Amino acid sequence: MAMKIMPAPTIILLPIAVIAIYLLSVAIGMLLIPIGGLYTDVEQVIVMLLRFVMFLTPVVYPISERGVVRQVMLFNPVTPILECVRDWLVV
Repeated sequence: MAMKIMPAPTIILLPIAVIAIYLLSVAIGMLLIPIGGLYTDVEQVIVMLLRFVMFLTPVVYPISERGVVRQVMLFNPVTPILECVRDWLVV
């Protein structure tokens, strides 16, 4: 409390979001492991796609109100979880 800023009471919901992101990553990994085992070149494609998707995840910046960028960001499965966490932390 050095800065006299009280956290939002919804901060207790943060572990739920962490568990949701963990389960999502495990599910995506379980789907991609058999494909990567069959085709060795798929690993490089997955790494390249994950780097691209990382920049489409709105961690620091908010989602735009309308447009094509909003639709592309909402296609990312991590975006709703991060938006929910942002709403929980910023009251």
